[in-house]
Amino acid sequence: MTDGAGRLVLRPFEETERQAAQLAQLRRALAASRGTSAFSLAVCNSPALWDYLIERLALDDPTLRRIDLPAGTIDVFGWVRDAAAGSSSGALMVSGLEASVPSTKTAFPALRSLNASRELWSQVFAAPIVFWIPEYVAPLFARHAPDFWGWVSHHFEFVSELAGAVPAMAERFAGGVSLGTGLDVERKHIRLAELEQRLREAGDPPPPELVPHVHAWLNELGALHFVLGELSEAESAWQRLAGEAQRQADDGQAAVALGNLGLIYRVRGDLDQAEAMHRKALEINERLGRLEGMANQYGNLGLVYQTRGDLDQAEAMHRKALEINERLDRLEGMATQYHNLGLVYQARGDLRQAEGMLRRALELFERIGMRTQAEQARARLDSLAGRVQP
Repeated sequence: MTDGAGRLVLRPFEETERQAAQLAQLRRALAASRGTSAFSLAVCNSPALWDYLIERLALDDPTLRRIDLPAGTIDVFGWVRDAAAGSSSGALMVSGLEASVPSTKTAFPALRSLNASRELWSQVFAAPIVFWIPEYVAPLFARHAPDFWGWVSHHFEFVSELAGAVPAMAERFAGGVSLGTGLDVERKHIRLAELEQRLREAGDPPPPELVPHVHAWLNELGALHFVLGELSEAESAWQRLAGEAQRQADDGQAAVALGNLGLIYRVRGDLDQAEAMHRKALEINERLGRLEGMANQYGNLGLVYQTRGDLDQAEAMHRKALEINERLDRLEGMATQYHNLGLVYQARGDLRQAEGMLRRALELFERIGMRTQAEQARARLDSLAGRVQP
């Protein structure tokens, strides 16, 4: 905001030590990525607070440009490109996405459009871009724009203590560990260092208002170590998360940690331990009535049985996961289970059934913009070409 003489006046906002640390990290990230295409998320529940923070950043960089998306925007890339045309911005601050991603909806065309336009952003913008969003948008962003999310190198959290923490933060990595795989190795290590610093600053034990964030950071820490192949470090992070969740009586996060530990044991070949972890996670999710968590663990159990060669049990688990995902209209989960069932039928030698399942998986993967998974399904179908009897 400005005074009567047109000078910028900074408001005495609820600027806590934590917020100041996050702002300093954001400044460093913007300086480090200046002149390059880089994407960050700034999570903040208070529009007034992010107005203030963007004004603070504009003092450091007069070329910084803010772009507000109007409600109902579907082509986010097109709007930002046109709004930024002719500017030599040092950074772009994009706000207003939540007006096109209402929490009451189940379909989010703005996020799917954003996902499909991922490569266009780096072709057009040689500047860091920060999306300012409230907390509830973060898990929707990750789920419905997974390819774009994979390019997000930094997450900054300016959660007003007056607003409190939103449970959705704890769900950000609850569906698996694939969200960090789009970052290159260097950015993964930068993010790991950032998470470890946040955990140190949070203290042990952390203050109550930071507990949901600590849980989310530990989960992400484990996820990044997992995709880097650092299984011992991933196991340590998720075991710590399981312990923290048990101390806080947070059964939901305990289920997430146990399910992810099951992934580690399966990769190591310890299938009995993997099954035990997934069954514990499943029991918690059933008790809590968390259908999405149940679907995830049924699918994970299916993969354990598949690895053992117990194809009947594998099929049963994948079909239970598929049934729940269909009930939730969760397209990503449906596509994954169709693909898994295709592999089960292929292993049995039932190539006609395998082809049908893989085609359904391919159609859904393409519809929701999951290109890597679509390529895998297409490769499986190509391997069946000429082998399916008419």
